[in-house]
Amino acid sequence: MRLTLIQTGEVPEALRPRFGAYAPMFETMFAEAGEHFAQNTVRIAEGEPFPDAAGLDAILITGSAAGVYDNHLSWMEPLRAFIRAAYAAK
Repeated sequence: MRLTLIQTGEVPEALRPRFGAYAPMFETMFAEAGEHFAQNTVRIAEGEPFPDAAGLDAILITGSAAGVYDNHLSWMEPLRAFIRAAYAAK
């Protein structure tokens, strides 16, 4: 199985020394739970394009300092559309 991590921001500065960045944090968490799979990270807040939702095995969307009503962010509406497409493709 391949996990696609949709990264919507960075781990808060105060938490980075303890937890690190999102991608390795989740890799470690799943490995400690006995789960091993390929992981791909898409950094949408940095402008990376969304993958085709229909071709994905599993999706994990990180937290963010932004809220769902922060419509001024260029990636917010595309994220909503991606979530709808992923749901439709399930």
